[in-house]
Amino acid sequence: MLGGGTAVDWSEIAAFVDKREPGAGERAVGATPVQIEALQRQTLIPLPKNYIEFLRWVGSADGGFRIFPEHSYLVQDLLDHTPAMGAWDSHRFFLVGFQDPRVVREDPHELFFDLLRSDGIDAPLVGFQPGPAATEMNIEHGIADWTIFRLAWRYAMDRKPARARLISWCDAEPAGAAALGRQHELVAATMKLGFERCMPATPHTWFGKRDQETFALIQIDPDDDMVSVDLRGEDRLSVIQASEVLEDQSLAERGRIIGE
Repeated sequence: MLGGGTAVDWSEIAAFVDKREPGAGERAVGATPVQIEALQRQTLIPLPKNYIEFLRWVGSADGGFRIFPEHSYLVQDLLDHTPAMGAWDSHRFFLVGFQDPRVVREDPHELFFDLLRSDGIDAPLVGFQPGPAATEMNIEHGIADWTIFRLAWRYAMDRKPARARLISWCDAEPAGAAALGRQHELVAATMKLGFERCMPATPHTWFGKRDQETFALIQIDPDDDMVSVDLRGEDRLSVIQASEVLEDQSLAERGRIIGE
């Protein structure tokens, strides 16, 4: 898993949030240059460009739309936090979110960038559970992918009555070549169905809309072995038609939606 490799327009993401929840963007407060510089001094490797722009947007106050709902990730929280010793390499992994150890969680883990796999624009998000024998978990290809995913579900996809999920399993190849190819095919087919992008896209994440409220979120799994297509909307026929076309083209097959 490599970094996203696409510098996204964060003002476009902010505009999407403000359109779905007027006034939300005004409550967001970016980190100051001094804060960002202090955070950068914690590592010798340059922080990814997308992360710097993310902090400039919501680094001091998230506006009520928490990007990491179970982690503290605002810049001052990170500057004030003293990480516990763990199994990770502090020269390679950069802390971007931590949890309160006093809160019992089903899956406790801290969030890091793997800076050695960064391309300078974005970096893979990984997780480590607390303790000396923690196992590294792939979380997402980058901060941009995670942000688009979170905001798509919160402001558009969640609670829509019509829904479908398709998946396409891919062979594990260097740099996720097979998954990237299938992602490209699925995005092209979805756009032919009339979906138009409504947030910035990365090589691993694409989010679009057609009609009034029919949405498609296409993502490569962080392990690069699967591409998923989640369709949500108010119009059941619109969702069914889109899913059937993609399935008929043998691009993906119907998957089970958890909870159904």
